[in-house]
Amino acid sequence: MPAVAVVMAAYNADKTIRDAVTSILSTSVDCKVYVVDDQSRQPVSQVLSDLLDRITVLRMKQNAGPAAARNAALEEILKTDIKYVAIMDADDIAAPDRLEKQVAFMEQHPNVGACGTFLREFHEETGETIRIFKKPVAPNDVRNVMFFNMGIGHASAMFRTDVLRHVGLYSLDYRAAEDYELLRRIGARYPIANIPEPLVHYRISSQGQSLRLRKRQVYERMLVQLKYFEIGEWRAWAGLARSLVSMILPPRILQARAERAAASQDRAPSPR
Repeated sequence: MPAVAVVMAAYNADKTIRDAVTSILSTSVDCKVYVVDDQSRQPVSQVLSDLLDRITVLRMKQNAGPAAARNAALEEILKTDIKYVAIMDADDIAAPDRLEKQVAFMEQHPNVGACGTFLREFHEETGETIRIFKKPVAPNDVRNVMFFNMGIGHASAMFRTDVLRHVGLYSLDYRAAEDYELLRRIGARYPIANIPEPLVHYRISSQGQSLRLRKRQVYERMLVQLKYFEIGEWRAWAGLARSLVSMILPPRILQARAERAAASQDRAPSPR
């Protein structure tokens, strides 16, 4: 049994999923790939018919969203002795050494419950690099960022299966922030860290993200912040205040803030 399983939720991702899956199959670590088809119009089993001997495809009975789709695979994985679970999005590409480096890091840091990596963001049409999206590296720095927002890029996350057995799977109560909630839950009990290398290539859609969805994410992020609120931690207060401000900002200002935040990532030095 491989030490690593990769979970990929897919919904109408027929244009990108082959690149995502083959990038994982080309990595240097033996792994078991679970693709969960969340009721795509064209079944994933048809799109990837030539790869079915190398991957496991689960098809949801009805469209249920990425959290429920990932949970379907995780429930199967937790029945095995697989040690690590990596998350992969159906429109991203893994670097050839992504799994190797994450497994090595987790083996070297047995107290770490989850780790992510930097992300290389690229344009879906041209393949051009937009930016290297950096996150804090050391566990304490990741923890501090988590009071405000995601401390690791969920698309690059790797979890210990024993940690998931301990804290549980994705909550279905936060459908726009299920990744943030799970990482806050893990972070309440285990250190979380990042590898300072862009080991996942993250696709930027030309369609972008709707302001309505952005508002919903901010609202649910605020609910998660309240759920894990630490009254004696100033960052908990500051993170909640930032979310409240984001909830009431006019859409054009919210968009401008997002663009400034992206630009600041371009200028940020690499963590030591």
